Parts: sequence; structure tokens; C-alpha cells
Amino acid sequence: MCFVFLRNSSIDWKEFPWEISITHFARVLGAVHNKDIESAEKDLNILRSLHQQLLDGNDQYNADQVLVQIKASEAWINFGRGDNEMATALMQEAADMEDKVGKHPKTPGEVLPARELLGDMMFDLNKPAEALEAYELDLKGHPNRFNGIYGAALAAKGVGDEKKAKSYFKALLKLTEGSNSERPELVEARAFVGQKES
Repeated sequence: MCFVFLRNSSIDWKEFPWEISITHFARVLGAVHNKDIESAEKDLNILRSLHQQLLDGNDQYNADQVLVQIKASEAWINFGRGDNEMATALMQEAADMEDKVGKHPKTPGEVLPARELLGDMMFDLNKPAEALEAYELDLKGHPNRFNGIYGAALAAKGVGDEKKAKSYFKALLKLTEGSNSERPELVEARAFVGQKES
């Protein structure tokens, strides 16, 4: 098994399978978005191996966290292959699983919450109502996430709820207040809010 490391270190990363999994999960998502399904599958296989390592070490909590990553990875790989039905079923399973597993108080939040990824997938499938539902559920447990708020704004706009869209775009601008950023999402938010207030 070939692990990816960000830099040379005296740390024996083989002792930290859950931490390693985060990098491989990110690589799966990046590869799928770059239409490189073969690379995504290689990193998915590493995730499966890391999951087994955690199970063998009786670390059920972190094994469950990696299992969520595996389900989400399988979902996006299926999405990349065009199997939208399987993709959405797996992504829903990952989101429900993550809700049940919860977050240990001593660990950081998820890199990308599964329900937020479900919202992204629903939006990509041109299902704004389902996307909005996923984003709003996710924001209850993961408030003030840039992507979640932006996704909710776009989804609300997609279903024709301009009042809700404006509210989410305003929340996004408040979240980034004083940043002087010209990210496209913020340019869009400013334009939408300004247009609705003029």
C-alpha cells in the first residue's frame, strides 16, 4: 500500500491510519472532479485498507469515520461514471451514517461533511430542492461553513425562493466581512444582494 505524505517527518504515519485517510479522501474527490476515476479508485482502495487497519486495532470510532469516507468516495466515483442512482443512494447512506457516528469532542470537524457533499451532488444533478434540504440539514450541525452557505444560497435561488437565497448570500457576506476577497462566490453574493435591494 502506498500512502501519500505531505512532507518528510519523523512521525511514523503508519501509526495514524485515520489521519492518513483524510488525505486519501481528499485525493478521491479531487480525482473524480478531474475525471480521473482510475486514480480515485486507487485512493479508495487505500481507504479500505486503512479502514481494515482500524478495525484490526479495535478503533471502532475512527473506523466508522473512515467508512463514511469510503461510502462518500464510492458515491462520487459512481457519479463520475454516470451512475447517478447508485451515486445518490451511496451519498445518502454516507450522510446518514455520519449523522449516527457523530463527532468526538476532541477531534476537528469533518473535512467535508457528507451531507454537504450530498447537497453538492444534488445540485450537480439539477435537483435544487433536494440540494437545499441537504445543505440546510448540514448547516444545523456544521454552521457557518462557506460551501454550505453558498450551496444553500444557490439551491434556494434554483427553487425560486429569492428571499431565502438573499438571506444565505447575506450570511455568506457576513461570514467573510472584512476579508477583501474577490472570490467568485462573494462577487455573486454581492451582486445578488445588491440587485434585490435596489
